[in-house]
Amino acid sequence: MNLRVIIGLLLLAPVLAAVFFGPVLAPYPKGYSEAVRYEETENGRELAAPPSAPSSEHLLGTNKGGRDILSLILFGARWTVGITFTIAALKVLLGGIIGVSAIFRRKQKHKNLKAVPLNALPQMVFLFFVLSTISINFPFNKMILITIFGIIVLIFGTPANAAAIEAACREQTLKEYYTAARTSGAGNAYLVLHHIFPFITERLLSLFLGEMISVLNTIGQMGIFGVFIGGTIKTFDPVILNSRLHEWSGLVGQARFYIYSEQWILFGPLAAYVMFLLSLYLIHEGVKHGFRQTFRQ
Repeated sequence: MNLRVIIGLLLLAPVLAAVFFGPVLAPYPKGYSEAVRYEETENGRELAAPPSAPSSEHLLGTNKGGRDILSLILFGARWTVGITFTIAALKVLLGGIIGVSAIFRRKQKHKNLKAVPLNALPQMVFLFFVLSTISINFPFNKMILITIFGIIVLIFGTPANAAAIEAACREQTLKEYYTAARTSGAGNAYLVLHHIFPFITERLLSLFLGEMISVLNTIGQMGIFGVFIGGTIKTFDPVILNSRLHEWSGLVGQARFYIYSEQWILFGPLAAYVMFLLSLYLIHEGVKHGFRQTFRQ
């Protein structure tokens, strides 16, 4: 295990802790908001309204609605990691099914799947126009909106994964041990389980981590444009966008205007999002480095 993987796992550990224990660790219950209160100041008791800066009561401060930011981050961890993990896993799984099937369907070994047409389409533009139409102040269930997002991402991303996995599998079909097993009458399932997958596990892991990074980046870009996965609640007086799920890119997106004042509203969710993204990147790079070393040997 190289240094990049170790650092990545160390960064990932608090993220996973928030996923599994977030609701327990949250200092305030879900839905809690702090109303106008009195604070002791040098001038005596003064009326104070949210947002409030980080303090012993609110370690990361509160937002404009009086919500404790640390609690929002902890409650949103499951959605952030869960959506990213699930969609990335489905992209690799569907790509694997299509890619493996292709090596047995196609007689010409040099003719691999092509994924150029869908790759050339602007996925972000398509996602933005579809989700911005149905997710802002629409009474759709959050799981329906997540499913729609996932389906669009799968449609655009699966062909490229299928082509990559087919190419990796086809390399194994050229090996002597594969040819010997095939000649002796081994079935397709046996060949895949014993002579293909054991030799491409590192590639699949690298592909999966790359897809997690890609999905997380896509969710983050959508958040910057004010379209939050699972739904957006928009108020008009004043105009405020709020994430229904409190997933981290949504918290960053709804706090993006606070970069010049009351920065704590932005920096807490941004730090969590960047930590998760950086942990995936370091683990991904470490796995790729290990794969290249194994390949050279």
